[in-house]
Amino acid sequence: MIVIGAVIYYKMMDVGSMASLLRVMPTLFGYNISFITCRLRVRQGLYYLNGSLSSNTSGEGEIRKALVVQDLVDCIVMLPTQLFYNTGIPACLWFLSRYKNGNKHRDRKGEVLFIDASELGYMVNRSSRAFTEEEIKRVAHTYHEWKRKPSPSPSQREEKIYSDIKGFCKSASLAEIEKHNFVLTPGLYVGIPDEVEDDVSFDDRMGALTMALGEQMREGRLLDEEIKKQLGKVGFIVSDRLVD
Repeated sequence: MIVIGAVIYYKMMDVGSMASLLRVMPTLFGYNISFITCRLRVRQGLYYLNGSLSSNTSGEGEIRKALVVQDLVDCIVMLPTQLFYNTGIPACLWFLSRYKNGNKHRDRKGEVLFIDASELGYMVNRSSRAFTEEEIKRVAHTYHEWKRKPSPSPSQREEKIYSDIKGFCKSASLAEIEKHNFVLTPGLYVGIPDEVEDDVSFDDRMGALTMALGEQMREGRLLDEEIKKQLGKVGFIVSDRLVD
């Protein structure tokens, strides 16, 4: 990790680089996105607050538009809340590249990968969230599968091939991004995941919910009586009569 002026700079060389960035996110501090226009090298990673994806204040909207139009944005990752030690505010990862025309990866000019990882992670305690190793691999591998060239070698053709996953990742064209006025919030592109259907009938589901509700109401009545009893001990009487 190299800090250049006000930019958090990270060279993305392999899957491990993105995974490492996810692990150390809570220790980093983000800066104004305008600095990246003059600091961008070949490939860089930047951490910033979610407002950078949609804000139009301080010229950020124009900067974001310029980055998209110049085809410098490679990938945007939305992170969950409570990932940082000193704030619960969610943030995002920007991955930028000057060379999206192939090189050792496939030609991805005119494309941006959006990953919504905002629902991932587990609570370490009441205020802090963390990623599991599997979740880190899922995000990192999704990005590298998207970049990877199809292998001509029969022995490597079993490698996992990238595909859009509703609610998680989407490879969007610059034209799609322009339709959204250059807002880069992943949720606009990945959509909402489909609800998982189950075999439970409506009657069975409502029966179970009604039983649970009845149990909670019975517990509520017992608690009410206990509260009245304890208040009575200190001289306060709770009346059930309605006041006109």
